[in-house]
Amino acid sequence: MPGQNALLSFSGLAGQRVSLSVSGVTIGSSACCSARVSIPGLVGQTPFGTKGVFVDTKVLPATGTYTILVDPSKTDLGSATVTLYDVPPDAVDSATPGGPPVTVSSGSVPGQNTVVSFSGLAGQRVAVKASGVTIGSSSCCSFKLSIQGLGQPVLMGRNGGLLDTVKLPTSGVYSLLVDPQGMDSGSATLTIYDVPPDVTGSLAAGGAPLTVSVGSVGQSAAVSFAGLAGQRVSLKLSGVTIGTSTCCSAKVSIAKPDGSSFVFPTLFGTNGGFVDTKTLPVSGTYTILVDPSGTDVGSATLQMYEVPPDLTGSLTVGGSPVSLTLGTPGQNAVLTFTGAAGQPVTIRATGVTIGPSTCCSTTLLIRTPDGVPLASGRAGTNGGTLTATLPIAGTYTLLVDPQAGATGSLSLTLS
Repeated sequence: MPGQNALLSFSGLAGQRVSLSVSGVTIGSSACCSARVSIPGLVGQTPFGTKGVFVDTKVLPATGTYTILVDPSKTDLGSATVTLYDVPPDAVDSATPGGPPVTVSSGSVPGQNTVVSFSGLAGQRVAVKASGVTIGSSSCCSFKLSIQGLGQPVLMGRNGGLLDTVKLPTSGVYSLLVDPQGMDSGSATLTIYDVPPDVTGSLAAGGAPLTVSVGSVGQSAAVSFAGLAGQRVSLKLSGVTIGTSTCCSAKVSIAKPDGSSFVFPTLFGTNGGFVDTKTLPVSGTYTILVDPSGTDVGSATLQMYEVPPDLTGSLTVGGSPVSLTLGTPGQNAVLTFTGAAGQPVTIRATGVTIGPSTCCSTTLLIRTPDGVPLASGRAGTNGGTLTATLPIAGTYTLLVDPQAGATGSLSLTLS
């Protein structure tokens, strides 16, 4: 009957741990929100639908009789199976940073976790790898791993994962919590790494390259360079052996002298990477951070370039070709040309030696007199063509932008 609820009572003892599942739901048609379940004084109103819901472990505050309230939404009708679990104490184990891995089981009763204790020293850096996971069926999201009191839990699944490096604030015993999600249960193998200090080094814009090797899980490389306000720099990463992904086995970022972010983390892999030209906002010492993903380790060669001003010039319809040589990674060229409203124009790139791609190593972009992008295309060693119809009379700009730090030359004509 619409408006009718269900009340279920149970007796409990102070300190008793209970969890609750709602399954087999036929109330309403919503997967998430056709009813609410609550235990007044213990669990607030929790929405659920045909997919059911799980209420994680709660500790009863007093001995007595408690009531489970199932409250369908609006006129929804149907049934649901409510299961109350008596949750035993969390399973316990211990491990040692730098020691052998331990395999733990969690969730034998829904809501039961596992706590792995380890001793650490103030200032010690640790990271935790989870592997061989059988908890739940999700590849990404069947349990949370955390060091209690330090940072946010990390969601993981059967693919495992890494709780990245944490610096212990004090000496003492810490607790690593394995928290299965919902009704999931199973096991996981945990390895606690004693992470050495980050690799350090220094670069100079326009100077020699530097190869950094990261050999321990959770370790990063911090490379400093001195820069001047207004200086233009770019950064190339090559010879990468970190991980196996061609695109995504590490991140590179740059911090300002005050530690704030200058270049946000950017993914790169064994194909290398490139941080395009940036203008330094202040004078001082900047820090490049190379941060491998997950448990990846290996090396990468960093080279920082001092980027000269972009080349400038002009094109004329039907005029002679303009040849450009862009010799520093990150350097572009900006050419101007004038045109009339409704005029069709074609830009051809020939004799291209920029990059190895036959089609796509250079971006060509036309901007209107007020700076709005009009048309863009790519050119490679086979050349390239860009066409557009000019919307208004005035002076247009053509940006020539080599990709991924490529250098070389090309000739451009305008017709």
